[in-house]
Amino acid sequence: MLTYTDIAYKNGPIFSPTFLRKEFFPRLKRLNDTYHEAGVKCLFHSDGNLMPIMDDLVAAGIDGINPMEVIAGMSIKEVRQRYGHKIFITGGIDVSQLMAFGTPEEVRQACVQAIEYAGGIGYFLGSTTELHPDIPAENILAMVEVAHTYKIG
Repeated sequence: MLTYTDIAYKNGPIFSPTFLRKEFFPRLKRLNDTYHEAGVKCLFHSDGNLMPIMDDLVAAGIDGINPMEVIAGMSIKEVRQRYGHKIFITGGIDVSQLMAFGTPEEVRQACVQAIEYAGGIGYFLGSTTELHPDIPAENILAMVEVAHTYKIG
């Protein structure tokens, strides 16, 4: 199940953590608990930097996070270090700068690094938001190539 609401800007949560802990996280936990009772995994989506409230999201029962907006300060490596493989991760390849303006080699390097940081388990390589017509086709193909061919050592 995808639950979503953008609760963060690039520099951190939109609302204070105190407010979110009082009003939002208890409701998210009830929702996640209901889905878990039915055997359904819960993926939470929000753009922005969620790192200051990741502990709260995990405590609310999320099973995954999307889109892992690295340009906003989200870190695949840090999430893996803090939570192990408790949650799965999607995204992590920046659309606003890297995919739009980077070279295919820069895209490949970022994709390999993301896979390595995630440990290859419970990570779905992808962009931080929808791919759009201004992204060079070569960059999209570079990301797809890594997704299909890269194997962790």
